[in-house]
Amino acid sequence: SWFVNAVGRSAYNHSEDEPVDGYVSLRDPMAKPWIDMGYGESFMPSRSPATTARVIEQIKGELRDKEIMAHAGFFKNLGAGITLLPTDPMNLLPATTMVRGALKAGSIFKAGLAVARDVAAITTVQEAILHSQQITRTKAESLQTIAGSAVLGFGLGALGGALGKMGVLRGKAEVA
Repeated sequence: SWFVNAVGRSAYNHSEDEPVDGYVSLRDPMAKPWIDMGYGESFMPSRSPATTARVIEQIKGELRDKEIMAHAGFFKNLGAGITLLPTDPMNLLPATTMVRGALKAGSIFKAGLAVARDVAAITTVQEAILHSQQITRTKAESLQTIAGSAVLGFGLGALGGALGKMGVLRGKAEVA
């Protein structure tokens, strides 16, 4: 799941690091280039060179991931995201809202709004957790992800509402 990966990748989840007396990560020459790039805040909790090295490796890994995604392009990233949908149990919640909205089928627009609301709420929680765990994650990336998921959720909810109105999910068509 994304949560386990995000928490597991955190550079600070290593209890075997012993704090080094007098060690100040912001003065460590190994951290200086990364501090100059704007990641200084990420080094503040570090109390040992080993933790600082892990923070640097996490930053490098995240930047490498971003570069891979940037070169892959929109459709490959979308395909990868869709492929991973079933691996995250949080993705089942909007599906239940979609089916519920489809079965009520009062309004296609309302069904879309209901799913968009739920998806945006779930994504906001996910982004808050990811933002706290990923050093290079920006607020703009999180906002784009939340907005994109709300738009996608609206489309899926409206589709569910339309299917509900047509009776596809109930097994009978309704006359409008």
